[in-house]
Amino acid sequence: MKKIKPLYWIPLLGHMLIIWIIINMKAFSRLYYSYPNEKDLELAWESFMNRNFESPNYYYIINCLFILVPLIEVNYWLVIEKYNLLKSILITIGIFFIYQIIISIPIPISEIKISQVGLRAIEPILLLTFYATGYGFARKLICQYLKKKTDTIQRYGHELQTLRAQWNPHFFFNSLNYLYGTALEENAPRTSEAVEILSKMMRYSVSTANEQWVPLKQELEFIDQYFAIQKLRLPNHPNIAISQSIETDAEDYKIPPMLILPFVENAFKYGVSLEKPCSIKMSILVSKNDFTLEINNSIFNTSHLKGNQTGLVNTKKLLSLIYGDKFTLIHQKTEAAFQVMLKLHLTRLFA
Repeated sequence: MKKIKPLYWIPLLGHMLIIWIIINMKAFSRLYYSYPNEKDLELAWESFMNRNFESPNYYYIINCLFILVPLIEVNYWLVIEKYNLLKSILITIGIFFIYQIIISIPIPISEIKISQVGLRAIEPILLLTFYATGYGFARKLICQYLKKKTDTIQRYGHELQTLRAQWNPHFFFNSLNYLYGTALEENAPRTSEAVEILSKMMRYSVSTANEQWVPLKQELEFIDQYFAIQKLRLPNHPNIAISQSIETDAEDYKIPPMLILPFVENAFKYGVSLEKPCSIKMSILVSKNDFTLEINNSIFNTSHLKGNQTGLVNTKKLLSLIYGDKFTLIHQKTEAAFQVMLKLHLTRLFA
């Protein structure tokens, strides 16, 4: 027999406790006001015990626990889940009104009439009607909120995987093209060095493809390797100025993998020219949980710039999904240069 999850019992136990409190409100009131008068307290306690454990009252207790509790749950699934507020309230009142009529029909049970119990239940039943409605809509709102949150998390997870899948092939194909050009130009040292760097980068990219966070130190090493392979690809020409500066404290932070790459990749894609003077300058500063990235680069091939910013668009989506509005991304474009600044508040790797 399949076990019922403990979570399913929580609403039922909650109903039982609240119904029992509603049934005994008057008895609790008498106990409260009788204290500390011992005689009155003894009488109030006796009344409380009689109300709960002596005939005919225990019929009412059993009736509430074994009929009302399932009735409240059934009312939630069949009424409140399907109808709006007004209809639900009217139908719930009708259900409990019918319930009141049924338990008020005189039925002899060992010379005890349940009508005696039913007539005494008008006030509690009215309170239970409000309780059933309030409980139902509170549960409905909570379930809607949890479902919305779960759907959002699943959607975000899917979008993160999709965005990362778009980055990696684009980067790999570009890198392979660079290496192919280098291999045609010369025979050996630079190519072998480039292949070694690329293999490390590919290993990092593949190993982090399904990770939400990676150590910042590894991400910065990846960016440094990207600069190294680009310097190997490009000729040693006085018109090309490439520099990078990475300063970080000794703390262990975490960051989404491949977050910085699109900014750097675009700088090389649009900022390098073999005929005209050009420059790419990147600086990364990490201090006391604050991450600041700045990239300044020349602009060439401006006719294709507008239609080829997929990397930046995807990165902005990724930042919004993970950091919400807790990041700063500023980019400025002039006729000759492009500047990007990204600021994040980092969290500890093992926090």
